[in-house]
Amino acid sequence: MHVYTQVSTREFTTAELQEDFRVFRSRLEQHLANLYLYTPKPRLDAVFDSLYSTLRPMTEREFFCHISYIQSFIRDGHSNIYPSQQSRDAEDAHAGFFPFQVYWDGSKMKIVRDQSDEDALIPGCEIISINGMPAAAIMQYMISREVRDGDNTAYPVWIINNYFRSYYSFFFGNPATYTIRYRDNNMVIAEKEVPAQTRAAIKKNNESRYPVITETGISADT
Repeated sequence: MHVYTQVSTREFTTAELQEDFRVFRSRLEQHLANLYLYTPKPRLDAVFDSLYSTLRPMTEREFFCHISYIQSFIRDGHSNIYPSQQSRDAEDAHAGFFPFQVYWDGSKMKIVRDQSDEDALIPGCEIISINGMPAAAIMQYMISREVRDGDNTAYPVWIINNYFRSYYSFFFGNPATYTIRYRDNNMVIAEKEVPAQTRAAIKKNNESRYPVITETGISADT
């Protein structure tokens, strides 16, 4: 039986998050040369103020989701925002992750590789939803909070296609299981519950099923 949980569920106080947010905003204002290139300063200031005023006690993941919304307004390729290195290292070592490599073509999410323990789904299947959230809504949520250059979303889509399991965990956590609604290659719609896998297990399953590395342009994100 596989049981994985979110590594850190500590809830930070509003005051702690306000202090972090002030540092976050100050660093962007002082060091990002193109901060106001796509959104005029009065408008961006209003967005910053709104994000600050709506802070409440949150976990690190919730705070990350909250502040990364600013990417929709900055739209600069140098404004990367990540969860802390400490939490990423802890999750990489101990947490479970989405055990499939996927590709978003702009309208559909397709399985490229099945890296689960049970060889659960055939590559080529279309994922309709994950844990009740439509694939399109998952992508829209992540793209809106991902770094990009201007209004071109090609780069955030590329990032998510290459590192889907990582960014899914950043935004949605590390559930113990994934309920996947999918359409198979015969166009039959079905649903399957698949346990999360550690990074080590994903790497092992990937190497055993896909020993030949091809130049697909898609990373295994293991």
